[in-house]
Amino acid sequence: MQAAPELSPATAIRAPRTTARRVRPGKRIRRWLAARGIAIVARVLPTLYVAYMWLVRVTSRHDDVLLTPLLLDAVERHDRAIAALWHEEVFSVAYNYRHLHGHTLASVSDFGALITAMLRRCNFVVFRGGSGSARRG
Repeated sequence: MQAAPELSPATAIRAPRTTARRVRPGKRIRRWLAARGIAIVARVLPTLYVAYMWLVRVTSRHDDVLLTPLLLDAVERHDRAIAALWHEEVFSVAYNYRHLHGHTLASVSDFGALITAMLRRCNFVVFRGGSGSARRG
């Protein structure tokens, strides 16, 4: 009988690991605290945002003479409208256009959860998604 040829370590097939990788307790605690912190901020931040934006609106000059009538006309004529904006305009849009009940997309990340809470507080319908590799849940 012939002996089986020896395999070098590079060509040997390794058995799958049977033990799960352990997460350090400190990392587990940080994750737990982060999740609770996001949940608390997501409850408090939308109310603070609306209060702040109300203050800005009553103490500022308005310069949206054309945009609101154009959007309302498009909705009236076509039953919908699409608006695109830059990231630096996002902060004021949710409050100033809350009467339009818009639909928007927000990230599935932790920051996306905060944005979603603020947008929902301002009567927006929020879809969660994105192209990144953020945690799903």
